[in-house]
Amino acid sequence: MDIRPLISRAFKVCQVTAKKVYNRVCRFVRAHKVITASVAAVTVMVMLMSALLITKRDVVIYVDGVEASKFSTLKQSAEQWLETAGIELYDGDKMTAEKSNIYIERAFFVTVHADGESTAFKTTSLTVGQAIEKAGISLSETDIVSLSRDEVLKGDSQITVTRVKTETVTKTKSVSYETEEIETDELYRGETKVKQKGEKGEKTLTYKVVYTDGEESSRELIGEEVTKEPVNKIVLVGTKEKPKVQTTSTPTSFKAVYTMRASAYTFGEDGGNSTATGIRPYRGVVAVDPKVIPLGTKLYIETADGSFIYGEAIAADTGGSIKGYKIDLFLDSQAECRSFGRRTVNVYVLN
Repeated sequence: MDIRPLISRAFKVCQVTAKKVYNRVCRFVRAHKVITASVAAVTVMVMLMSALLITKRDVVIYVDGVEASKFSTLKQSAEQWLETAGIELYDGDKMTAEKSNIYIERAFFVTVHADGESTAFKTTSLTVGQAIEKAGISLSETDIVSLSRDEVLKGDSQITVTRVKTETVTKTKSVSYETEEIETDELYRGETKVKQKGEKGEKTLTYKVVYTDGEESSRELIGEEVTKEPVNKIVLVGTKEKPKVQTTSTPTSFKAVYTMRASAYTFGEDGGNSTATGIRPYRGVVAVDPKVIPLGTKLYIETADGSFIYGEAIAADTGGSIKGYKIDLFLDSQAECRSFGRRTVNVYVLN
């Protein structure tokens, strides 16, 4: 309860009372001709009574916990004491009066940054947590605050709230298959055939993902489960010895000789297909146009200048583009086929 108005009122009542007493004494003196000394005594008594009622105060004013002014005064109100000390109160300042002591807390600016926005206000001392609450911002347990939430703010301050959110995310990833090789005597050496195609499997990866202010800041693998097993690719690898082809010199006895345009071919991706006569291809098997050279005919093939000798061969295959005087020679690899390209050869029909 503020008793300053009561003190001021009592002081004024005492003044009025003293004045009335003084006037009555004067009238009594004039009426009864009391000696001057008596009047003087009464006057002194009245003045002493007033002096007892009007006492000085020792006032101390503190600003932000520091003594800012100290003085003695007959003035009775806090407003008068501040005026005497030349101290002003500003918007947001907080003043507390205890007897003759005045405590002033100066207001300061606090700015809270959160969710892409900034909220500023003036306040006196409060904790970081209280400032965030005053700004109307709610916090989760994972959010990060730039200052300790229990720290007491005492001056202009900047507070930043970083939103941290954790989610569990799953992702499907393919699992590569392996290739198994199985030897077989059903294929010649150097030949391969795909018995079973490979098929990729699938697995589910589980991640713990942390988002900072909406942006992914970290990702940790916390689980892995194969949901579909891969199917291995099985390739047959030939072990059978190829029949030897005699590569003798140019024959001296033959039925006919043809000049033909020659190309080359080799095994397919599946390890090679059967020829038109049902046999598996090998070096020495050639594709012809049966209208020119009947299937099963034994041949001898070389270039006219002798720079390439294919040697003895058998007409055991055909081809969609092998028409007329064209011939397709089987070689062991794609590299040999590319090296051979297309050439003009002499094809001897043997007896």
